[in-house]
Amino acid sequence: MIPLRDKFGERRGGVSIGGEVFPYQDQELDPIVKLCTEFLEEIDRLINETPLTLPELSKQEREVLLCAARGESIQDTSRILHISESAVKDAQSRARRKLKAKNTTHACTIAAQIKLI
Repeated sequence: MIPLRDKFGERRGGVSIGGEVFPYQDQELDPIVKLCTEFLEEIDRLINETPLTLPELSKQEREVLLCAARGESIQDTSRILHISESAVKDAQSRARRKLKAKNTTHACTIAAQIKLI
């Protein structure tokens, strides 16, 4: 385990290579520690500088996902929302794309997790 410390000397974590402990002398570890520290600082910078943006769904996209989450078929959703079946499919497709979901069930899960439905 190679301890990693921040610029104030506080321990920030450590690095283990394959779970093995290597008998390196301190001077041999300096380049590895420096590289790991720079890596963690870059991750910190990216996390703090990258704004978290949640996708926005239209009212219709939220409604069709809510119906799907409740187990409604496309036909039932069409009847409930008073829109055509193709409009239901289109809204589901847009929602999947915006949420980067693999399928409608995945879109429902993502939307529920981020409290869109």
